[in-house]
Amino acid sequence: MPTPPPPPPGPSWQSNMLETCFRLFRFSRLFLWFSKQPRYRTGDFKTPDKLGFTTEMIAGLRCYWTNESCRERGVLVYLPGGGFVTGPMKAHWEHCLRMSRRLRYAVLVIPYPLAPQHPFPAALNSILAVLLDLQRQQRMPENWLISGDSAGGNLALTTTLGLRQREAPLPRKLVLLSPVVNMNKVEYEGNPPDPMLSADYRTYVDQSYVQQANPADPLLSPIFADLSGLPPILIQMGTNDVLIHEVRKMVQQMQTAGQPVQFEQYSSMIHVFMLFWWLPEAHQAIRDQVTFITKV
Repeated sequence: MPTPPPPPPGPSWQSNMLETCFRLFRFSRLFLWFSKQPRYRTGDFKTPDKLGFTTEMIAGLRCYWTNESCRERGVLVYLPGGGFVTGPMKAHWEHCLRMSRRLRYAVLVIPYPLAPQHPFPAALNSILAVLLDLQRQQRMPENWLISGDSAGGNLALTTTLGLRQREAPLPRKLVLLSPVVNMNKVEYEGNPPDPMLSADYRTYVDQSYVQQANPADPLLSPIFADLSGLPPILIQMGTNDVLIHEVRKMVQQMQTAGQPVQFEQYSSMIHVFMLFWWLPEAHQAIRDQVTFITKV
């Protein structure tokens, strides 16, 4: 796959303002506190009602559709991030609606079971059960894709690996936004100063999701998987994302293995910046996602 043109130089003044606010108000500490509160950690399920999403129980899991009438044109399966411990937020629902309108595809959001009550591999197995059930019912068109941010990006990739293990139909493409690729006690010294993901938060996520599992399991840390022979993959990261070094290693492995991957690095941008729709860099990232998805 040809190398795409680099994203425009950054950061914008809007991005600088966002990062300054995150640091000033110590957002990483607030994010950790939020992730531990039962009242908030389950996620926002009022916004999908307001935005017109419809619910359906699939394989015992409540899933959410938008624009389902366009299912035959294409389906984008979206797995929201949240460190495996928090459910979808307003920004996730708005991103999915925005992508559905731009692509004119149906979007299926799968809010998976959360750790620590449901550690690995509960989320992965639940997502696989939903997709396999839809495939058995012949409700997934040939043109379907899978996307996710952060922990959801991890699950989008590991779900594809799980489908391959089961010799089930794979998505046509993957779109991974600031994905988590290594849960194996990564040493983050010298990494960019991301104001969202503190060391304490990463430790809490590890303890909650990994628990007794082997963190080097390829279905937990896809950086250790055989990454060849997968559908084409788009990965978008900000260079101030603390996870970027591990993602760069994984991309290098993919390229060595001949795996089609388009890797976009946005200068000075933070973790999951593309969900902050009002950033110019997020607008560019979404345009790139649409271009990648619709390219024949």
